[in-house]
Amino acid sequence: MTLPAEKPGLEKLDACWTKIARFQLAKCVKLVDMARGWESKAVESQIEAAATRSEQSRVNQMQAAEISLQRERESLELSRTRVLQDLAKAENPRYREQLQRSLMFLDEKLAALNGIGAKSIKHHA
Repeated sequence: MTLPAEKPGLEKLDACWTKIARFQLAKCVKLVDMARGWESKAVESQIEAAATRSEQSRVNQMQAAEISLQRERESLELSRTRVLQDLAKAENPRYREQLQRSLMFLDEKLAALNGIGAKSIKHHA
């Protein structure tokens, strides 16, 4: 009995099958490469989306902090206005002294807040 490769005409068939196998293998390799490329693009877009969300979150936090500082500043300024009005009406020396200390305290707090606000604006820019 002879082996199939030894039969006449089977050499051409064997070469044909080899070409087909190589072609199919090349197609599979291309599909794998395309799949990897598609996957890496998807991962890249996910990373970009996460970075965008992170940046947006940081901006929202900065805005929330700035709003909080603004509210505290407004509250201190209202308190200062009230103390000045009370000081203008006060006749008792002890009460006037207490109001003057309150006024100094409020001025210190406002100065500190203005310093913080200036730092955050410089840091944000």
